Amino acid sequence: MNFTCFSNDLKEKIAVVSRAAAPKSTNPALEGIKIDAEGDRICFTGYDMKQGIYSSIPGDVKEAGNIVVNAKLLSSVVRSLPDGMVNFALDGEAIKVTCSKYESRLVKIDAFDYPALPEVKKGTGIKLPSDVLSQMIRQTVFAVSDNETRPVYVGELFSSSEGELTMVAIDGFRLAVRKEPVSFSEDISFIVPGTALSEIEKICSYSEDVEIDISDRHILFTVGSFVLITRRIDGDFLDYRKTLPQSFAIKWVADKGEFLSAVERVSILIDDKAKAPLRCTFSEGSLYLSGLSGSGKADDVCTIDGNFPDLTVGFNSSYLIDILKVIPTDKIQICMNTAVSPCVITSASDDDSFVYMLLPVRLGKQ
Repeated sequence: MNFTCFSNDLKEKIAVVSRAAAPKSTNPALEGIKIDAEGDRICFTGYDMKQGIYSSIPGDVKEAGNIVVNAKLLSSVVRSLPDGMVNFALDGEAIKVTCSKYESRLVKIDAFDYPALPEVKKGTGIKLPSDVLSQMIRQTVFAVSDNETRPVYVGELFSSSEGELTMVAIDGFRLAVRKEPVSFSEDISFIVPGTALSEIEKICSYSEDVEIDISDRHILFTVGSFVLITRRIDGDFLDYRKTLPQSFAIKWVADKGEFLSAVERVSILIDDKAKAPLRCTFSEGSLYLSGLSGSGKADDVCTIDGNFPDLTVGFNSSYLIDILKVIPTDKIQICMNTAVSPCVITSASDDDSFVYMLLPVRLGKQ
């Protein structure tokens, strides 16, 4: 193997692809990045048997071939390279990397031990703008569960029907629903691991469009020159429509920015380890917030509008902040029936592209 490429191209690809390599594995090849050089392209692949990312760059390939190099080591070396042309040349059991006056030799791993990525047919799936998908992920992925005993909820439901894509995440305390129109008209449903979505959000900036292709067992996200492949999660996802309350006895409208700022200020004095709730008292024209811990107490007030039977509710402040931070509208509607029933947060306008549900926390004496 012998090829030359631009260091800036190399840095961009390795920075992303290396994140898919396994941190530790009984197969050392999975801890590495596979490099394939052929024709006028050099392809880089990271794969941990659950998720893979690959991408290629143009280069001058003097001698075709493929090898695997430890991802952590290769990333550190590539990050430190000066601008200019980089040459990779096989030198016995090592790959020699030269750039300007710099030279290093990295021990190679036999590419024979590197597993092939699953195949998914391209060009048959959902296409949408990358900024839209990035926004949809950011506004839902925080509600993906980290409880591996319920594996279906460590992923996010994608459901396409009648030209609309719906994404749903739930962790047992929060429910996040986000919708957007798409050109794809077929009815399809699949569950994507939350870890894959977090990575997709990061690489969405590399292209204007994203294409999602689906097979029986895998999902392929193509973002410009980057391709991410991940396993589908099997199982029956919660029917969120049956979970969301359809009618409410109490509705308030608040300014999202004012509400969020007040919650953040009061939450400074809330002890997360003690799981102390944020106390919210809804009264005519005002929402009173209170936080208490062994370090002190904080109170704040913000303005609300709506029907005003007095109600005091407890919330996990971190969960509430996660929701308020990603809501795209300035005015929000907060809907409840009792102090222990689910709280549903929507837009106060006609925007029905998002819905959030948060379960209250039972309050003790204060």
